[in-house]
Amino acid sequence: MATMIDNPGKAVLVVDDDEFMMNIISVTLGKIGLSNVSKVSSAREACEMIKDPESKFEIVLCDLYMPDMDGIEFIEHLIEMKYRGQVGLISGATETDLGIAEVIGTAHALDFIGIVKKPVSVEALGALLQN
Repeated sequence: MATMIDNPGKAVLVVDDDEFMMNIISVTLGKIGLSNVSKVSSAREACEMIKDPESKFEIVLCDLYMPDMDGIEFIEHLIEMKYRGQVGLISGATETDLGIAEVIGTAHALDFIGIVKKPVSVEALGALLQN
């Protein structure tokens, strides 16, 4: 079983257009001790939430393949917004696409914590968030 998170109140935003997958990720985050989880199915909506001064998301977990805005474009928006929280990818994307997203994020000083391939496991998500 994955190690429990030290700070269960961390605000996490999950961005994935697949409602079923968002629910799995949310339940999995709960199993490792995170209880302050918000979910959105649109990268555009996620951008609006992150821009809101009342929202203080410390971690953003996003898929790369979304219909309204792909994950790489979303990462570019996070860079433009000067987002200073952690960013992780949870995706079934190809290694090439995941690598491109990671390079773009780290080249622009995003706190990129890594990648979890779908399907998500408690152990993999726990390891990602221990960074």
